[in-house]
Amino acid sequence: MTLRAGAIATAIVTVIAAGALGTTARGTPPGTNGRIAFQRYLFQDHPLQADIFVAERDRSGERRVTRAPRGRIDGEPDWSPDGRLIVFQRCRTVDGPCTIWSVNDDGTGARRLTPRGSKRCFDETSPAFAPDGMTIAFECMTHSNGSPIFSVVVMDENGSRRTVVRGNSAAGVGRPQFSPDGQHLVIERQNITARPKNGHATYVVDLDGKSLRRVTPWSLRAGDHPDWSPDGNLILVRSLANGPDFKHQGNLYTVRPDGTGLRKLTHFGSRTDLLQNGSFSPDGTAIVFATTRGATRTNHSRLPDVFTTSLDGRRISPVTRGKNWEGSPDWGAAG
Repeated sequence: MTLRAGAIATAIVTVIAAGALGTTARGTPPGTNGRIAFQRYLFQDHPLQADIFVAERDRSGERRVTRAPRGRIDGEPDWSPDGRLIVFQRCRTVDGPCTIWSVNDDGTGARRLTPRGSKRCFDETSPAFAPDGMTIAFECMTHSNGSPIFSVVVMDENGSRRTVVRGNSAAGVGRPQFSPDGQHLVIERQNITARPKNGHATYVVDLDGKSLRRVTPWSLRAGDHPDWSPDGNLILVRSLANGPDFKHQGNLYTVRPDGTGLRKLTHFGSRTDLLQNGSFSPDGTAIVFATTRGATRTNHSRLPDVFTTSLDGRRISPVTRGKNWEGSPDWGAAG
């Protein structure tokens, strides 16, 4: 379910070869706006190596938080509710396998949460904090008879006491985010054999795994790490989450948790090669995302930058303006 190296490498080739405008989101607890965490691929210096960085909305105070071992990919950061801890995935390659880690907001105390030698999950990705900061949800992938099996799992913040919420399914389920009350998860589902075949949609499920309900139409193919607004009234998604290539990345939408009120936020055209969903701001007045549209152009390509925008999709402002690939942003609360 997560964007990995086959996909990322394809995107890189597409973006660089085309010299064109050259994909992900988090649960947002209510609070005062703090810093934005994001993933930076060091393409210009160390291709296919990535670290986590943080910066203020106005582009000030940028600094590196993780230092991945050479050749490793740190990504999908998610802030704790108090803005003092970041949980993220560390991958051997962009195709995985990945493990889940946490780190203090100042870059100290990096800690692996995935048990070593664990047979429960071959690949663990897309971690997300619960509103109480004591629980983390993530996507687990295993294999059965050579086929991938997906599950959504919750665990304690130290990696212990793991419980499957939804899964053991050949249908791709994952990229979970907690509702602000901590009682529900928003997840993605991609059909493999069920109808509509290869369909993609966003679902809400109770934390006990019951009451699974679809909230976006199959035709929208919505997902890309859906994010819950701080008041619990809206879910942020990207259309064409399982699009066929990196030339049709869709747009950002909001929808109510009951599936009503679908509204288009951005109006990017078909020339947008890459768009990543992000998250709501903690005060609920803005969103953060990443795209190649309007990003910094280098001599050979245009790689995505991180941007913020108001909830009406206007007043778009850059958070990063660099020569590398920056994406997977998450907006944290002030610590």
